[in-house]
Amino acid sequence: MKGKYIGVVSLDKNIYALNDIVLVTVVDPDLNLDPTTIDIAKVTARSTSDPKGIILVLRETRQDTGIFCGSFRLDPLSSSSDRLKVKPGDTIEVIYRDETTPDGIPRDIIVTALVVAEKPWVSGPKELLQHGLEHLLQDTDFDRRIALISIDNAVELMIKTYLSLPSRITGFKISRTEYERISESFPSLLEALEQYASDKLAGIDIADLEWYHRIRNTIYHQGSGITIERQKIENYADIAKTLFQNLFETPVGIPETRPTLVGEFINKWATLEREVYTIAKLYGISEEKIHQPLQKILYMLESLGIISKDIIRQINEFRIFRNRLVHGLETYTAEEVRFYLDELERLLKKLSRV
Repeated sequence: MKGKYIGVVSLDKNIYALNDIVLVTVVDPDLNLDPTTIDIAKVTARSTSDPKGIILVLRETRQDTGIFCGSFRLDPLSSSSDRLKVKPGDTIEVIYRDETTPDGIPRDIIVTALVVAEKPWVSGPKELLQHGLEHLLQDTDFDRRIALISIDNAVELMIKTYLSLPSRITGFKISRTEYERISESFPSLLEALEQYASDKLAGIDIADLEWYHRIRNTIYHQGSGITIERQKIENYADIAKTLFQNLFETPVGIPETRPTLVGEFINKWATLEREVYTIAKLYGISEEKIHQPLQKILYMLESLGIISKDIIRQINEFRIFRNRLVHGLETYTAEEVRFYLDELERLLKKLSRV
């Protein structure tokens, strides 16, 4: 079939690590079949480990653009609808079959990238965080204090490391003088993270990091006379693991603390925030590196009729529950947390249909 254009397919990076998310964009105005609706495009993603690959459906960014976006994760274990099995050293290929070329001859448009084991700058923060998790497993008063201090030190190192990365990786540039000023205090690091990389804060409340840092300082300066509840340290560990995943796009790995419902909820909440930002991007509301605050994005989505008032109300209820849970303002039973987890999962399914 003849068309007016030859399609273009692109990836957001040339090199990926295990568990990275690959963002795929196809530009082909010939696929803009109906200017009043969101059209779709399909690509095949395959790897050296999975030569058959997966079929990925891309959605038009908004009505009448001819630009289609989607994503999949690089999984070291197996492939599924939105995951592609890979190992270090693999080449991944994304293939767009253009059936509507100007000469009427279908063409495969192919883009490739390389998979590496782990980004070298990840090791320092990862080892420090794992050290804290190891102490948390011991569960003595001494180990709890060391766990909290190590987790907090890891959070600080994560932020410093990410802010110091080259601009081609982060998308922003901080001068050496500015970086030295930022690194002088924990609050300055948090302000810089919020200013330069707020898109990495899905599921993270800056106030939580500052609150736990103050507890850490109290323990560090007042010594062994202070006892801290295990639950609070577990909550901070879950927040730190989420921040690590957001910044470096890879899980912390072993050693793992015992699974917690709070950790599950924090991860689900982070997924919800990412889904909201993804919807905003698809509709052209949030296209900048520095994202708008979640509440502002929700207001804009509601005002445009993209998300209903009922969904906004539910998201706000979950946000309040999340904050009270993380700070230990109320004691919830496992059944209550599980109820909120199930309800959050239902809400995520609603958002996936927006």
